[in-house]
Amino acid sequence: MKKLAIALISLLFPVQAYAGSDLLYLEAQGIAGYSRSEHKAVYHSADRHDAMQKNAVGFDWVHKFSGDQGDRGMTAVQFRLAYNDEEKDFTPQFYNAYLKYKTGGGDFWIGHNRVAFGLSSYWDTHADLIGDLTMQGVGFDRDWGTGYGYDFENGSFAASVTAGSGMDFRRYGNAIAAMRIATGVLNFDNYTTGISVMAGKMLDTMGYKILEKDPQDIRLIGWDGAYNADNYEHKIELDAGERNHRSYYAALYRFSIVLDSEERWKGHIQPTYIYQEGRENQSLATSIEYRLTSDIVLRFMHRYQHRNDDNSFIGQLYWYAPV
Repeated sequence: MKKLAIALISLLFPVQAYAGSDLLYLEAQGIAGYSRSEHKAVYHSADRHDAMQKNAVGFDWVHKFSGDQGDRGMTAVQFRLAYNDEEKDFTPQFYNAYLKYKTGGGDFWIGHNRVAFGLSSYWDTHADLIGDLTMQGVGFDRDWGTGYGYDFENGSFAASVTAGSGMDFRRYGNAIAAMRIATGVLNFDNYTTGISVMAGKMLDTMGYKILEKDPQDIRLIGWDGAYNADNYEHKIELDAGERNHRSYYAALYRFSIVLDSEERWKGHIQPTYIYQEGRENQSLATSIEYRLTSDIVLRFMHRYQHRNDDNSFIGQLYWYAPV
């Protein structure tokens, strides 16, 4: 199966010009819950049109390639086939789908990758039940385009120019530019904090669905931070600007705690606030997760959304294993 998957991916993203190594993971998840406002069972963690989370199977493949001078770059493809329970069909979903080239002066990428704005530029939430601000319409978790990143001794710089359409590549005169500069490296310093800016025209989308074809002007500046101490994790993002020439504000705080010495149990709480076009939406999500094995995680979430006065209760069984 591994050889078949790598052969298929290599046809789409050829990297045979370099020697290298491959990492391949398989992924599957089951989602089920109940929405009080809809008065029925649901099989998705967010809106039914949103990309995450749904009952799905997929893979995560990374090919690192090198030349005479050592490590030269990588190709990454993360793919799911997700079931839409209300439409009774399947949607192919690409998360990562990019080529990255490493140089002494930084890394360049092209494809479907992270936008250089806010927490989502470095915080991977693709398996979480609780979504970040991008899952609530503030920018994009990933977008089609190109970008640049450079890590210096005690921080980083990133910039991207992307389509402004999110999961699917669509052009109706839309494009956005983003940039983030940060100090601190979370994996080494246990903290990072950054300033981001974003400007351009974006489509109003939800997953693969276009809500409005006329591009909306977006101007945002944001501050984000992450800090780990002992068994506590803190993440925060504050954004302000204009969308469609009207005031636009967003705020998120995520508190996480590891509850046992074996790091099997973990709890999360996340309030968020969004103000757009004169309307407010607050939400509060709490989640508990238990790692059954090194490859299997069980999660349960409760979320209250003020906008539609909804209490939803969602469970997830998530499997992610190397091949």
